[in-house]
Amino acid sequence: MHTRLWHGALARRAALPLHERAYLQVPSGRAVLWRVGAVIEQFLLQAMPIFLVLCFVSALIEHAGGMTALSRVLGAGVRLFHLPEEASLAVVLSVLRKDGMLLLNTSNGVLLRSLSAGQLFVTVYLASTLTPCLVTLAAVRRELGWRAAGAVAGRQALTSVVSAWLFSQLVL
Repeated sequence: MHTRLWHGALARRAALPLHERAYLQVPSGRAVLWRVGAVIEQFLLQAMPIFLVLCFVSALIEHAGGMTALSRVLGAGVRLFHLPEEASLAVVLSVLRKDGMLLLNTSNGVLLRSLSAGQLFVTVYLASTLTPCLVTLAAVRRELGWRAAGAVAGRQALTSVVSAWLFSQLVL
């Protein structure tokens, strides 16, 4: 539905089956080790530093009392979805890393238990669909440029916000 909405009907040619199939074979042990090494290297050099910086910055902001203030400022936005302002941090921080939604479970899950099933769905939906994975978005930017990456992010955010708002109006 998302693809049809943003890109119209796919070209007839895109729906046709491939005439030539790639030759498949069992990978060699060396090839598997090389690929596993590349994935581990990417994780250690790209994903882990981002995670550590975010944890450090989040801890500093929390220590300074900034999380509460940020929650109040962002609260107006999530109220459009009939969500409590405390849920705003989980949504916003999940833009940077999807595990930011774990903030819903802080203080022994007080916020998590206070949400109805519909509110929890909308919160998790927004947190997980508002933006694409930043590593993926960085790859799109590197391959296709800033404009293409911005278009992907903008379309995804618009689709996420509109569909979450519709759901919240119908169910909550």
